[in-house]
Amino acid sequence: MTNDCPDCYKPLLEIDTGSGKFHCANPICKFQYLDAKTGQEYRKKFQIKRPQEVTYSLDEKPKKILVNLAIEKALLDTGNISLFGNVNEMLFSDYNISISDCIRYPKYLKNTLDKLVDLKTRTQIISSIENILGEFTYYTSVKEFLDMLGS
Repeated sequence: MTNDCPDCYKPLLEIDTGSGKFHCANPICKFQYLDAKTGQEYRKKFQIKRPQEVTYSLDEKPKKILVNLAIEKALLDTGNISLFGNVNEMLFSDYNISISDCIRYPKYLKNTLDKLVDLKTRTQIISSIENILGEFTYYTSVKEFLDMLGS
């Protein structure tokens, strides 16, 4: 019997001492466990997704919150209270992100606004976001967000 997983080659661990059942501890591996007594191998029918790696440092979190609040305020200032919910829902359904992730994906916000509102409202929202964040453009991430949103 091999002591390594046949899929990811990491060491197999015995579930209970003496049970003869060995499992792979790698959470993203499709191999589930091996019954050493029968030689039967069992595999998962799905693969567990790794949590998205967070690349923001502690310095980036306040900027992310700042951009999030600017977007929320701009959307609510249009007077259409349901627009905020609609934008958030479309971002999630189309791109699997929320408004708080838009600092990293400004094009997704722009595309969503293109689909949901007319040119005048979209221009008003983007202008409002630029006015709110204008004094924070010395932060590279905020400047890049505004550049991508305005292009």
